[in-house]
Amino acid sequence: MPWNPSQWYEQFINFGAEIIRTRIINMMNSGEHTVDEAFNLMISYIADISPKYAELIVASHSSVAKKKELIKEVMEDCMYINVVPFQKGINEQLIEKLREKYDIRKTRVSFNHTRSDGTKIRVTSKDPMMIGYEYWYLLYKVPHMRCPGVGFVNQFGTPVKPSSGAKVQYPFARVPIRMGEDEIRNLTMVAGPETSTRVLGEYANNTDAVNCLTKHLLTDPEPGKLKSIEMPLSEIIEGNKMVNVQKHIIGAFGVDLTPKEEGK
Repeated sequence: MPWNPSQWYEQFINFGAEIIRTRIINMMNSGEHTVDEAFNLMISYIADISPKYAELIVASHSSVAKKKELIKEVMEDCMYINVVPFQKGINEQLIEKLREKYDIRKTRVSFNHTRSDGTKIRVTSKDPMMIGYEYWYLLYKVPHMRCPGVGFVNQFGTPVKPSSGAKVQYPFARVPIRMGEDEIRNLTMVAGPETSTRVLGEYANNTDAVNCLTKHLLTDPEPGKLKSIEMPLSEIIEGNKMVNVQKHIIGAFGVDLTPKEEGK
């Protein structure tokens, strides 16, 4: 069975970031340290992991006011770290370096758990470990170089999948996420049909929804905190290309899948 040790390294990096965040909170609450000192501690940790990302943060937070605003966000939320695809240096040696440099030690981890009956309990790990209480990451879409142009499978604008006989596509993939039957079933069981429909529509199957999401991500003051787009679920379903494809296929047999209005 394949094993990816980098996921364990990422867990440690996440754990270390929470340790640094706690130290920043203590520094600022003590009144004995400046914003610059807290900012420099954060940048030091991030630079050891992703130097280019640290440079970007420093360049975009040149004033004390901007540094203070970022430190406030870190204290109230969390510390985000950018690790690009195929980044070198995320290995055991880095973990040892971070552990020694920032004195990161194992601790017991506590988190909230909701039972099947709806009651909530606080769970604490039996043994100390080096993982954070919350682990979240965003995967990058690494584009493959292709010939520019557009290829569609049908009149509904479904993009052609790359193959030896179909390579006329955008240089960047048209479908940001690709999920198979198992993934869709699991998503539906865990998140429910409404959330699944929104995910598939906003990220792939509804052009208007994809464009709306893109607009939000490009123009919102805080796109990372986006909860939903300005489009009702009914419109996301109505404009779903794959729903229209299915209607077209079944329509060839004389069956109309369009739901009737209630009471008619």
